[in-house]
Amino acid sequence: DPSMEIKEIKQYFFAHRNGITADALRKGGSGFRTIFGVELPPLSTLARSIGYDAELAGALWQDREVRESRLLSYWLMDPEALTRQECLELAAGVRDREDAQMLAFRVLKRRSDATGILADLDADPQLDLAAAALRQHLIRHIRTE
Repeated sequence: DPSMEIKEIKQYFFAHRNGITADALRKGGSGFRTIFGVELPPLSTLARSIGYDAELAGALWQDREVRESRLLSYWLMDPEALTRQECLELAAGVRDREDAQMLAFRVLKRRSDATGILADLDADPQLDLAAAALRQHLIRHIRTE
């Protein structure tokens, strides 16, 4: 039952909340209504304990007003299990720069067709946040062959 898992995850967010970080994110223009201020290392630890879980990732991604739910969702997605269209739909749904960066870092750059996805993102001016984030990560991380 993923709802029980989500309840446990929200308890984890609450236990690892950081008001200073949350305030800084709000002042920085975060696109999320609910921000626990959980830092990335505890999110990463939680994600590693769960592993890839498409159903849970989808439920967390749909929890679109909660920053930590959205960021955690990307860790739980198996990049190669997603279709290219699903990747573009994820990109179209990003809320802010941090959301776009996490999507690019955890999902998009890890795909064999990452440069093709970047071309698709570049072709749609509405996907500029996701395109910029993916470009940043591709330049930094993908080796040219």
